[in-house]
Amino acid sequence: MIIFRIHDGIHDGINDGINEGINLEKFRPNERKILQCIGNPPKITIKELSEEIGVSTSTVDRKIEKLKEKGALERVGSKKTGYWKLNIKSAEYEKDT
Repeated sequence: MIIFRIHDGIHDGINDGINEGINLEKFRPNERKILQCIGNPPKITIKELSEEIGVSTSTVDRKIEKLKEKGALERVGSKKTGYWKLNIKSAEYEKDT
């Protein structure tokens, strides 16, 4: 399980993990984009995700629900003060079995 919190230098660590340690090919294109954006920063909003990816907020909501169902993503805390938590390892394992 991977938890990201905002602090100096986090972008390098997140990008390394995403680019080297996570097989994003197992996810659909928009799901991959969301996972890549979530850690930069983990407090990113649905609206910011939709602008970054270039899709509607409804599409982002649907994709996030799919990622939650797959166990790849969860929200910790409230919508206003919470953050996103990536659970990529468990999601990849469940997808392989």
